[in-house]
Amino acid sequence: MLSTTKIIAILRHPATQLKSGFKYYGVSSIYPDGALSFNEFIDDPVSHLKKMYELKNLLWNGMSVDLGLMNNKNIPWLITKSDIISNHVLRTYVYDFLTSIEESIDLMLISEYFEESLVLLKRLLNWNLEDMAFFSLNKAVESVTIDQFTDAEMDKIIEWNFIDYLLYTRMLNKLFQQIYYSDVDINKDVIELKSINSYFKEYCLAEVKMDPRLYGAVPILGYKLNREGEMVEKCKLMTTTELKNIREARAHMKELCKSGTE
Repeated sequence: MLSTTKIIAILRHPATQLKSGFKYYGVSSIYPDGALSFNEFIDDPVSHLKKMYELKNLLWNGMSVDLGLMNNKNIPWLITKSDIISNHVLRTYVYDFLTSIEESIDLMLISEYFEESLVLLKRLLNWNLEDMAFFSLNKAVESVTIDQFTDAEMDKIIEWNFIDYLLYTRMLNKLFQQIYYSDVDINKDVIELKSINSYFKEYCLAEVKMDPRLYGAVPILGYKLNREGEMVEKCKLMTTTELKNIREARAHMKELCKSGTE
């Protein structure tokens, strides 16, 4: 990548991320009666993951794994909060990993503060607010929210996904600092962005409904464009699934590489 490339990523609270993944990947379906509850899973996640090995890097510190956790051979798979707290050497490796992520990423978006994150991204990329307009894609019809968890559940999730928890809290605090020390009114831009989103929702969409074409074991939101929206490229882009976007972006980059264009 060019030295001027901006690196961004996104995090979500580890509790909602884990429970959403549990539902999205249909973890209960690995059992004949499909009766495994989320509470039962977090009571003993190791034994359950042995039956679904292909999900091991999605249901244990999945966000940190996405960001390169397993490239650090000094951090073993399935370590927990207790392991990290009790082992000074291991704790050093984990905090070094967290520092490397913070230093390598220009902006970490936070899902729970998505509009605020996009306003900061707009400034980083020198775009305008209309460029940041969005519809939520691949979102469960019944989304998981943080207020659904008991204190006991939260303690178990943090014990299990402690690296994700450390990363999330660290980057959330950094986002708050970026908002606080910004030299522009972030809240004003957030209000304007929400207004722009409402405009495009009314302008582009005929219907918001469940989309059976999208992958997942739970119902996922989809969008049907109205007649006018079908003629507008921005409306199409805002309702295109991420997998299709990825394929098109890769094809575009391959063409640029072939032509030698930077």
